[in-house]
Formats: sequence, structure tokens, C-alpha cells
Amino acid sequence: FLRDQIQFLRTDIEERKQLSYQKMLQSQLQNMYMHDGESFNSDHNIVEELGTAVIDKNYGAVKNILSNSMNVDPNLEINFLGGLYMTALEFSVHKGDWKMTLLLFLNGADPSYNCFDGAIKSENTCTTRFHHAFKSGEYISGFEGLRALIGNSEDSNVMVACLWLMEFADGNIRIASSTDVVKVLDFISILFQNLENINAGKQDMIEKGIGYIMTCCRGIMARVKNEHDYTVLNDELFEIVLFSLRIIVLHFINLSFDDNHD
Repeated sequence: FLRDQIQFLRTDIEERKQLSYQKMLQSQLQNMYMHDGESFNSDHNIVEELGTAVIDKNYGAVKNILSNSMNVDPNLEINFLGGLYMTALEFSVHKGDWKMTLLLFLNGADPSYNCFDGAIKSENTCTTRFHHAFKSGEYISGFEGLRALIGNSEDSNVMVACLWLMEFADGNIRIASSTDVVKVLDFISILFQNLENINAGKQDMIEKGIGYIMTCCRGIMARVKNEHDYTVLNDELFEIVLFSLRIIVLHFINLSFDDNHD
């Protein structure tokens, strides 16, 4: 079952980026040719809904907004909490919500559109402080900017693992050694271990998934050891990582929302 789903679950990263770019252009064109306030209010409201859903960890609502509303750009700047201007992706990392981070990424959010410049404004006192990692007052693009937002908590290793796997899936990391393979397996394991409220059926699926992943990796390692072909290693691990991330989103994150909000 799991093996048969690889082709179905595999996401074309370039298509994801293109869809995100199309949404951004569509949003800009709507703003340019807007003739009344009704359209503006509608767009503004849906962006507010996205921001609220991210804050509330409403995974089902976020998935629904980004899947069904073609005019919603997942990379728009949003005013979170009255004075924190970030993309939804940046905010989810800032708050340590790795599941929301992964969900947004697989639904078009792209760290190349980071907009946070370090300024954190207080809604009540009108004062501004700056995030320690953004001393220059400029945004940091890409995964480097997301990593700068990871807080110091006991769960920060989960976000580190999530971002590393996302960056690999985005094509920015190449596997070049057996040490990298171990890192991939460790990081995938960290994410699966941090899934909460898993019932017996889902737990069985996790165990089967991990078993399948381990079998694939043992086969890859055996071939690489004999042939030293890290191109094959990189390509096959790419499929395994993408398979794992999509399995988490499709079968655990969204369904955990449905289970908890009936």
C-alpha cells in the first residue's frame, strides 16, 4: 500500500513554486484593477482568515483556504497579533508549530518570500523591539531566515529537523555521504515521534511507513557502498523524504484536526 502511494504522493516542487507564483500575480492584478471596495474587503477578509487559522493551529482551515481559494497568495505579509508582520510560514516557525510549517510549505508557501525585518511592535504601548537575529533591520530570505526564527525551547530540535527536510525537498541540499543518510533517517524519525494523539490504526500506519523507509534506505546504502554513486542516493532519498512529509500532512496533520474539532 505504502509503496504504491509514492507516485501519487510525490509533489513536483517546481509546480508548487509555479502555483505560488501564479497566486501572487493574480493577487497583484486584482489589486491593480480593483474598481470597488467589495473585492478588496473580500480579499482582505480571506487573508485575515488565513492569519487567524495559523494562530489558532486550525490545520484543516488553512488547508481549505489554500486549496480552494486560488486568489490567496500563501506568501503574503500578514499582521499577526497587532504588530508582527510576517508571512504565515515565518510566523509558524516563530511560534514553533512545525506541523503548520510543513502544511504551509507543501501548499505553496515559499521561504524566498520572507518579509520579517525583525521589528516586533507592541499593540498596547506602541513600542518596537527587534528580534536578536535581525539586528540589521532587514529580512533574511530563504531557509536561513526561517532558521533564525527558531526559538530556544525543548522542542526546537523538531523544527530544526522539519526545516532541514523541507530544504532538502526544495532541492537546496545534496546528499553526499552516509552521514547525510543517517541525518535524514534521524530527522524523519523525530517528526514521526512528535505526532500526537495517534490512534491504533494510525500508529500501525506509522510503523509500516517507518519500516518501509528503513528497508528502502538499507537498500540504498548497500548500493552506494558498492558503487559510491551519491547521485542515486540523493535521488532516492528525495523520494523517501517527500513521501514521508506528504504522509504526515495527508494522514496525520489534517486528520488530527478533524478528530479534535468535530
